[in-house]
Amino acid sequence: MRQNLTHVLLPADSRTLEDVRRNYPAGRVERITNGVDVFYCYVVPAFSEKGLRSIPVRRNGRFMNQSLEDLHGVICSGGIRLDLDKELVWINGEMLHLPGAELLLLKILLLNDTSCISRRILLTILERKTGKMMQDNTLSVHIARLRKALGIHEGKSYIETEPGKGYRWAFPVMKKL
Repeated sequence: MRQNLTHVLLPADSRTLEDVRRNYPAGRVERITNGVDVFYCYVVPAFSEKGLRSIPVRRNGRFMNQSLEDLHGVICSGGIRLDLDKELVWINGEMLHLPGAELLLLKILLLNDTSCISRRILLTILERKTGKMMQDNTLSVHIARLRKALGIHEGKSYIETEPGKGYRWAFPVMKKL
């Protein structure tokens, strides 16, 4: 049986390579050079048709993968209410429609309360969800769209940027799971 493969071209950066190996353990590494630059090509099995099955949730100071099937209930924070079962969002009682990527980012940020989530983790999750490789700028665009859709609460954005690290939810979160 022939297996579809996806090639991920990475800079020769051991941290990036470790992250990709952790997220795609079934792959293999091929070293590529053009005589000047060195790259690693990480060959992984193509994304499954089922797509994303879990998201990272911070518990006891560590990130653990939480199955999407196990996420139920309602999360409230700063005038926002997210129903995990129906995938519906309300802001101050008005329903808000969010596209898939923005809804997924909102879930991740709310489930992780005020913990900082790295750009690398968020990009990996979006890649798994869409089945496509993402540019770093794509994450910035999705975060900007989410910020615009959510607006401002108490004079500040719902999503805070940690320069050089990632993003965090700005308000306390109440979970009814």
